[in-house]
Amino acid sequence: AVRHGRLPYRDAVMSRPPLLFAGYLPVAALSGRDPARLRLLGSLYAVAAALLVWRLGAALGGPRTGLAAGTACALLGADPALDGWSVNAEMLMLPFTAASALACTPVYAVMRNSRPRSTWPRGRTSVST
Repeated sequence: AVRHGRLPYRDAVMSRPPLLFAGYLPVAALSGRDPARLRLLGSLYAVAAALLVWRLGAALGGPRTGLAAGTACALLGADPALDGWSVNAEMLMLPFTAASALACTPVYAVMRNSRPRSTWPRGRTSVST
């Protein structure tokens, strides 16, 4: 509908954020009406998401955390009980969400390293009067 001049939220009721449709346009243009091509593109998005989540986990918690996060993303994303076989908005936006979080990791690292350190001696939990 958007490609034909209609406006979301005016001409049709939508329960999604407006910029989500920008993510649908390239997928719709590349897949046409072929379900196999649509699923192939969805699979590419899922692989990109798993790789980005792996990298995000590795950046935040080390290699083992990255491996666990990427594996969980891949397995849960393919679970049919969680709509793993359908190409939906969540699948299409996950790589962008993971890339955004990954882009924030340098800021997190600076904040983590600049936290004020405790001045309490180790092992001391209370103050004597």
